[in-house]
Amino acid sequence: MSYVKRKTEVAEAPSDFSSGNCYASGCALRGSVSLDGGGRWFCSHHAWAEPKHWPGITAGLREHDWMSGLIGDIRKLLGEGKRREAVEFSREFWAEYPDMQPNDHEAVHVEAYVYRLHLDLQHRAGALEKKPAPMRPQRESWKSSRAQLSQEIVQ
Repeated sequence: MSYVKRKTEVAEAPSDFSSGNCYASGCALRGSVSLDGGGRWFCSHHAWAEPKHWPGITAGLREHDWMSGLIGDIRKLLGEGKRREAVEFSREFWAEYPDMQPNDHEAVHVEAYVYRLHLDLQHRAGALEKKPAPMRPQRESWKSSRAQLSQEIVQ
């Protein structure tokens, strides 16, 4: 089941950049990041990559367009106030891949889960080297950082 219709056609880099698409040639995603003050807009997958990597990232995004659709489906459910349904939908979708299902923290903070899926798509498309770990409460992630910093100060 999909609530969001994906754009499957291949877009060429627009010469006037008024289409709203990413500047990277062939990318059908919306440009949401401008690194030069608004002249050229990139999707978040291409924005931080070197231009020589853009064709591979574009190919990776096309190969994993189903994941863009999944993220869109979850966002649509969230926009309709259907948080519990979004979590249930995600768990059902990833039934055979438990590491991709929302953890307890992400089930409460579904936006954090959507962000992890976005990062995972970046990883699958080749724009992010390391596969993202499940999100956890900030207090937990800061705990280890504070402990490490304390150790460095003592030494």
